[in-house]
Amino acid sequence: MVCILFARITVLTIFCLFLPLILRCEQSVPWMFGVSGGAGVQFHSSGPNLPLPPAASPFTATGGPVLFLGLKADRLVLPWLYAGIEFGMQAWNGKFSAEEPSFFIIGGVGTPGVITHSLDLSMTSFCITPALTIPIASSFSANAGVQFNYSISNSYTQSQAVTEPASLPFVYGDRRIRGEIDNLRNLTFSLTAALRYSIPLGSSFVIEPEVRGYYGLSELMPNVDWSSTGVQGGIALVYAPVVQPPIVLRDTIYSRDTVQILVKGIGQERLTLTSSKNTEVRQERDDVVLFIVDIAESYLREIPKPQALLAAAVDVRFVQKDGRETESTTLMVEGNMKRHYLPLLPYIFFDEEVAVLPDKYRTERAKPQAGDAMLDMYYHVLDTVAARMNSRPRARITLSGVYSEGEQNGEQLARRRAEAVKEYMVNTWSIAPGRIRTTRRSVPQEAGGYSSETVEENRRVELASDDEHILASVVISDIDIIADPPLVRFYPDVVSEAGAASWQLAISLEGVPIREFSGGGSPPPMIEWDIASTPAAARLLAGNILPIQYEFSATDAEGTVARSGEGAIRFQQAQGVADSSFIHHTTDRFSLILFDFNTADLSPENREVVRLVRSVVAPHDSLSVLGFSDATGDEAYNQKLSQRRADAIFSLLKMSRSRVVGMGIDADLPHYLPEGRFYSRRVDVIREK
Repeated sequence: MVCILFARITVLTIFCLFLPLILRCEQSVPWMFGVSGGAGVQFHSSGPNLPLPPAASPFTATGGPVLFLGLKADRLVLPWLYAGIEFGMQAWNGKFSAEEPSFFIIGGVGTPGVITHSLDLSMTSFCITPALTIPIASSFSANAGVQFNYSISNSYTQSQAVTEPASLPFVYGDRRIRGEIDNLRNLTFSLTAALRYSIPLGSSFVIEPEVRGYYGLSELMPNVDWSSTGVQGGIALVYAPVVQPPIVLRDTIYSRDTVQILVKGIGQERLTLTSSKNTEVRQERDDVVLFIVDIAESYLREIPKPQALLAAAVDVRFVQKDGRETESTTLMVEGNMKRHYLPLLPYIFFDEEVAVLPDKYRTERAKPQAGDAMLDMYYHVLDTVAARMNSRPRARITLSGVYSEGEQNGEQLARRRAEAVKEYMVNTWSIAPGRIRTTRRSVPQEAGGYSSETVEENRRVELASDDEHILASVVISDIDIIADPPLVRFYPDVVSEAGAASWQLAISLEGVPIREFSGGGSPPPMIEWDIASTPAAARLLAGNILPIQYEFSATDAEGTVARSGEGAIRFQQAQGVADSSFIHHTTDRFSLILFDFNTADLSPENREVVRLVRSVVAPHDSLSVLGFSDATGDEAYNQKLSQRRADAIFSLLKMSRSRVVGMGIDADLPHYLPEGRFYSRRVDVIREK
């Protein structure tokens, strides 16, 4: 327990020694010499196993006084630390006792008693103590080190006396033994720590009272648990010659570097410190310490930059139908209406052994670029059917899943295909599940043949509805714009000192952009506007006389923008066009007549479509009846098949002013897809008026 307590005190002492480092001032006394003396008390942990009468018990340690006299020297090794050594003589006394039970015969009667053995030990040793000293404040310092003790001499006096019973009428022999202990260790060492207070005596002498504690780190006798701990007070007379501190001089050198740049858009010159670096150098010369601080600074000087010259202009020319350019004209616009009647193919096709709805039918996925109006419309078939069902809440549909020959677990696969389509309509379009019925079968009602090219048409889901509007045809309308003059040419001109970075030509109608040309660097010598190809050209058919606005702008490398100013082009509606109708020509294309694989027979559905066409066309209208086929099989055979299909429809139309042509394979559709082949087996009826 004593060892643990002393270890804690030692750690705390060392901490206290190093804590003042952050507060330390530089010392001006390089050497200190002194003579010291002191007295204290030493405590022993146990006694030595000395020769005693056989009945004696082991000795019990007590303590004793200690005297010390020494010489010391300290050297300043750091501005806040002294390293030193102390030589001295130390003499101490220790008292030890042991009680031995005994039995006395007094008057023929046995009486128990106790014999007390006492031992007085004196020891003289030579001490060497290396230590470190840290000044805490102007008058206090702390010291810690290790003390090495070399034993010079020792002597002891041992005596015995009867201490019990007290009524014993006589003393049981009083014997004294004197001698030296032979087996004491010659060299021992202890850990010491001290706190000192300095009292100046004149300019170079100091009296230092101190309080010191030490803890033995080694046994005083081999194989005997005997160590000593003690405290002592003392005083030292120290010679500490004061060295006058050197003269400290400081100088600062500034070096500045400035970079100048031209900056556009600032009103006045600006100076900014961009970096600063301080370097300190210490130089010692005799009694002078010179500190030189070198401050290197970098500055950025921003000078207003004159704006570079930039000018933009544009000239306009109109290209007539005969190719001549004119400086002024009146723009005339008319439109041709095109209507395309398309059938809604009620089939959803799947890959072999797959029941996952393909991405091309999903609204949230990117649609494939079919390049054909029919296929672009077809890939929205589920969205179209679902939107119509939402507008007609009483309508119901039936989804029939189909699998082709050779597919494993066909019935389960067909059911999963129908459920996949149903799940999409329920989750994406919130169609009530009770409005969708699902069935399955192995062969579709209209099989696509048994060749390797057409067997994939049988892997599908068929859609049917109790409401004819759900799967009704789709009408796509478009307007072709005809403008006179057809072209407008713009000749831009840009003058830029800094160099052109980009340019833009904006054309608008009533403040709404209808066409824009732009690019990087300098503009081209000529910009040509094809009026009819403009996506927003239909707005020119409104019939008013508001002008078309145009403006050319250019941006140079410094970000400056120059504009040509807004120009205007007058236009009017084409002559002879009624106020409420700007359509000059109308074309209707009926692509509603689909045929089964390898047949020209008219189904009941085809006959209904023919009756629809006859109800729309007039007797004097000119018709074109065009037959098509898919690419399956021989090309010559397909040519004849398409002609038979066109002849079959013409025989029902009974229109004298008709052109009947078998077109053969429809090259505009992808025949490697089932949907492409289905839409190829058709007849188109075209009416122009």
